[in-house]
Amino acid sequence: MTPDGAALLDYHRQTALRPGEAWLAVEPWNRPRPFKLYEDLESLRLPPVPSAEAHGPEPAGEPPIDAPMLASLPHWSAGITRRRRLPDGTVMPFRAASCTGALYHIETYAVCAELPGLPAGVYHYALQNETARRLRPGDWRASLLAAGGADAGLAAAPLALVLSSEFWRNAWRYGERAYRHAFWDAGTILANLLALGGAYGLPTRVITAFDDAAVNVLLGLDGVGEAALAVVALGGGAPILPTTTPPEPIAPRVAPSSPRPRTPPAIAAAHVASSLAGSEHVVSWRAAAAAFNAAGAPQAEPAVSEGGLSSLPAVSACSDPVEAIIVRRGSARRFSEESISVEALAAVCRAAAAVPGGDAWPAGAPLAETLLVVQAAAGIAPGVYRLRGETTLELLAAGERRNQVASLVPDARRAGAAAVTIWWLADGERVLSRLGGRGYRVVQLDAGLALGRLYLAATAAGLGATGLTFFDDEAAGFFASWSPRRQVVLAAAVGRTAPRSTPAG
Repeated sequence: MTPDGAALLDYHRQTALRPGEAWLAVEPWNRPRPFKLYEDLESLRLPPVPSAEAHGPEPAGEPPIDAPMLASLPHWSAGITRRRRLPDGTVMPFRAASCTGALYHIETYAVCAELPGLPAGVYHYALQNETARRLRPGDWRASLLAAGGADAGLAAAPLALVLSSEFWRNAWRYGERAYRHAFWDAGTILANLLALGGAYGLPTRVITAFDDAAVNVLLGLDGVGEAALAVVALGGGAPILPTTTPPEPIAPRVAPSSPRPRTPPAIAAAHVASSLAGSEHVVSWRAAAAAFNAAGAPQAEPAVSEGGLSSLPAVSACSDPVEAIIVRRGSARRFSEESISVEALAAVCRAAAAVPGGDAWPAGAPLAETLLVVQAAAGIAPGVYRLRGETTLELLAAGERRNQVASLVPDARRAGAAAVTIWWLADGERVLSRLGGRGYRVVQLDAGLALGRLYLAATAAGLGATGLTFFDDEAAGFFASWSPRRQVVLAAAVGRTAPRSTPAG
């Protein structure tokens, strides 16, 4: 294993969550602001985004990318979609995508050609007031293309969105473990963005391999407190003219996110160890990722298996606009123990196992395997299942396991009451030995994307969903009979929601 892979494996072990451990003591006076605030940048008002109800069927063919499209994409993937006034008079904003602890540490940037209604430039999306803050004037797509190792998806895209994390804004509550959360939370935003691209007929491609320092310089990020995580190319038909002029460093003034922000040292070290430097490194990593993905994520032969296979039914397409589903989405606070339909379970399974389009998945193979603990689904006996493809459940062990599942997570009540819990597992040593430290980022991001898709599928089916944190060793031990040598990457719960007295965020 390479040194950077070993460093990320060590990080993963150090940030394992264990029963009985005290939670990090938060500093209420130091709570971070949930959005970035520039002090000296030009602000451009974006066109108003139509309500979800105003969206109907999209016109045939690829739509133009213009200022209204640039306003809509970050709004519906990461912005504030609705607000609710609480009894005490405060206003609660609801975001388009879930975030661990509702701490909202992911930021969105745009690198674009000249678009109808918007000059070419590098912009930050200010979600709090729906404006674009211009970091650089001019067309800088060639610099992003070079940083991305000349990825074909970027070569003619008029627009690329870059997601970053200001790590402290999540680490304030979760400490060193927040580096995992950065990719989970970026993934739920990417899931919305890819769903929007599909609905609009807009080509999209997720780029995970890029020269980290070059992208951070382009966006004016320090790469320590805030760093780029993923790039999404959108659209085509706008070839990039090559340039040999690298961007000069910029350092726009940013208001501190809290009185005393600080990046935990383990996060900073993990990010350095998982970074790529130079186009040659990017291209070689992408080749390794292609070979890894072509080989597929081998599914372990279970030591214990009931062996039965169940084919899931076809799923009818939801007639609601994606935007309307995003508005309805929330993180379920409580589940009832009622059964869900097999059609709803099928929709959840397809979402859990789908493979995004991007440089880390060129062969269309998953990076992790998906296991389910089914407790209450019509026509499917309770038990532990492996999801094969997107439509077949393999029974590994029959029987209800509500109490066992509840013991694997801090939020025992939610996990125990859910109709089904979904678990994404990966062979960490295999990933890190083949893909180095960057492989750690990609697997975490892949799981976050799956969680985001699951939120949308569950909401469309009238169900509640929530991501689950978990006790690492206990969860891996629970599944070891059926999936040995694998670690749990992420988990989620789905079911019918129980009445609640406070709104879900």
